[in-house]
Amino acid sequence: MLYYNYSCSLDHFPFPTLENTMKNGKVSLLSLAFTALLATSASGQLFQQWVSMYPGGGSGIDESKAIAVDESQNVYVTGFINGMYFGTMATVKYDCAGQQQWCAVGTPGIGNDIAVNGAGEVFVAGQSNDYPVIIKYSPTGQQLWVYQHGSSGEFFGLAADDFGNAYATGYQSTPQNDYLTVKCDSSGNLDWLAIYNGPANWWDFARDIALDDSGNAYVTGNSTYLFGGIHPTEYATIKYSPDGLQCWIATFHTTNSLDCAYALEVCPSGNVYVTGAAGSPHDYATVKYNRMGVQQWVQFYSSLLNYGDEAVAISVDANENVFVTGNSARTAYPIIPTTNCVTIKYNSDGAEQWIKDFGLTSDGNDVASAVVSDADGNAYVTGYCDNIPGYGINYDCFIARYSSDGTSNQYVYYNEINDYGSDIAIDQEGDVYVTGYTWPDSWSKIFTVKYSSHCILPTLTPVNPPIVIPASGGAFEFTAELVNISTQSQTFETWIMQLTPAGNWQGPMLGPLVLTLPAGAQISRLRSQTVPAGALPGTYLYCGFVGQFYLVKWDSSYFEYTKLTTGDGEWISEWTCTGESFPGESVGTRSVASVPETFSLSASPNPFNPSSALSFQLLANSRVSLRVYDTAGREVATLVEGWREAGAHEVTFDASGLPSGIYFARLRSDGLTQVQKLILLK
Repeated sequence: MLYYNYSCSLDHFPFPTLENTMKNGKVSLLSLAFTALLATSASGQLFQQWVSMYPGGGSGIDESKAIAVDESQNVYVTGFINGMYFGTMATVKYDCAGQQQWCAVGTPGIGNDIAVNGAGEVFVAGQSNDYPVIIKYSPTGQQLWVYQHGSSGEFFGLAADDFGNAYATGYQSTPQNDYLTVKCDSSGNLDWLAIYNGPANWWDFARDIALDDSGNAYVTGNSTYLFGGIHPTEYATIKYSPDGLQCWIATFHTTNSLDCAYALEVCPSGNVYVTGAAGSPHDYATVKYNRMGVQQWVQFYSSLLNYGDEAVAISVDANENVFVTGNSARTAYPIIPTTNCVTIKYNSDGAEQWIKDFGLTSDGNDVASAVVSDADGNAYVTGYCDNIPGYGINYDCFIARYSSDGTSNQYVYYNEINDYGSDIAIDQEGDVYVTGYTWPDSWSKIFTVKYSSHCILPTLTPVNPPIVIPASGGAFEFTAELVNISTQSQTFETWIMQLTPAGNWQGPMLGPLVLTLPAGAQISRLRSQTVPAGALPGTYLYCGFVGQFYLVKWDSSYFEYTKLTTGDGEWISEWTCTGESFPGESVGTRSVASVPETFSLSASPNPFNPSSALSFQLLANSRVSLRVYDTAGREVATLVEGWREAGAHEVTFDASGLPSGIYFARLRSDGLTQVQKLILLK
């Protein structure tokens, strides 16, 4: 899992600077823009944005196993199609809108884990023809190399770095099973290989791997420490240097039981957190080690039944709060055993902060698969559940969101027919991605879903790109659209900033405006932005935001334009953003404006001389006619004739050439009519 202040009359606000947004010596406008966005992002209720299906061969068992997302919100999924044991490894890339970009198939086997590095290179680890395998793909889906280990076995965990190296862990059969950990360089050559054979010279399985910023690799799993009896096992966590040398090994076990570590996380401090199942019967067992591999604490969780509790996944946030999720016994023999999904938060000292029991059903299985956490310390869990009222009797993929303080829960379901959530990822904006598989009929297929806490979606679209402004200045047109995808009315602020060639934020170029959109409503405006002759030459990023100006940003949309050092034209002296106005837009106003839920027409001022602003509001996208008539029924002006989008609009009726008197404005749209009496006084 993966996881300028330009001198002008506008106000300026303290966004991140060029110096503190450098990474690996590289700076881009895009990374700066998103750094500013993420530093103040807010998380809230989740809304589904898109669903993408991958049907595979269409006549077999298709399952996804792992998901990853890159900095540009491209999504990567791996698994298998056409059967688990005799099927084909499948890896799919989707763009930020959920459109499939490529699919790599053909290698027999299973993709168990996936990673993508900063260059957009994609790595998959799993098993092919019973042998551990790693495959590397280019950003466009071209297979670059394949590493296959010489002994049978399987890779379960994978990590990759920005140098193009891949690290994988799992097991090899020799003839007992041993930990197998490898590093391949950017060309696919084996850099190093490490085998761990536990004290009992018996069955050892590595389950997960992680890297730190120095290139050290950490693996964990379960190892047999005593031969005989039930062959008891223990957590065995190992740190390897960048050259593959064993730095330390830390073990943990209870008494005479089959203890299994399933997942680990490594923090920038060097602390390592491991979770899994230990004891007899099993309990959740979460262990913290310091950078030297010395155990700091261990925490257990047992259900009231004290029967079969297993933690399967872990996530650690920037403050080293620890989130573990897994499956806890709800019923036991002689009743049919069932489980419940339980998620626990610990602080860095191991103190329990809260416990969340999925507990939405009184019987049946609720099963957790994976957990991630966001920058605000919220946790997101996926898996599958059954017997949810209103969702049928089959399994449904669920996403549970738990707030950082544990006071707020939200549950979202992907409900087709028999849906299973396999893995979950989160991007830098706090958007959540889930992959799994669904059984609508005799064969399964893979689904991937994006959820966002941003229910107001902004879109800025330039007219006639690419936009190039001459040295003398100029202007460009763009459309600004806002859509409320939720089922409730939303009040929010919207504004436009721009990132200059100097790497500083300038603005607001538009707003801030306070708007209210009814459920499902959208509003679109055609705007024009002037660029003065004195503006710095170079590339600008023009970015619209929604949220709470300027501290909280829910979502954004942007495009680029270029200011040249050459070229003549009309001399432009200042920055202005004009065009079709938004509801309530005027100089110096911050009043709340909305897209109402009624079809209406109004005029202001009225009486007037010589012009009046006619405002009309549409419930849906439609063809609109707005005309003005005198008292004899003669048409004196056509103000609007054509297609308009849902929302509020405004046009000016100029009656300079008309005599004083009474006139009537008539608005028609989708079979509806509104008439407004106008009084012209000269």
